[in-house]
Amino acid sequence: MSIVMKSKPMKVTGVRRTQAMFWRDLKVGDVLEFSQLVKGQGSGRGLYAVDIEIENLTQGTRMFNTMNQATNNMRGFEFEEVSE
Repeated sequence: MSIVMKSKPMKVTGVRRTQAMFWRDLKVGDVLEFSQLVKGQGSGRGLYAVDIEIENLTQGTRMFNTMNQATNNMRGFEFEEVSE
C-alpha cells in the first residue's frame, strides 16, 4: 500500500529570475502541487534526502527536488493557496 501526502494546489503570484531547471519556466498564474510518498528515509546508518514531486498543473510538467533543493528554489517566488 502506498500513502502519498499532497499539498493543496498553490498558484504562483510572484516570480523571480532563476536558471534552475523547471523553476525558470514558472509564470504568474501557474498552479503547482507538491507531493511526497510516505516511506522510510534511511538505512539505519543515517538519513537520506527526502524527495518531493512538484507538478505544474498548468503546464503539465513535473520535477523531483529534495526538500532542501525545493526550499532553496522557492525563495523569491510567491504563492497563494487555490480554493477548491
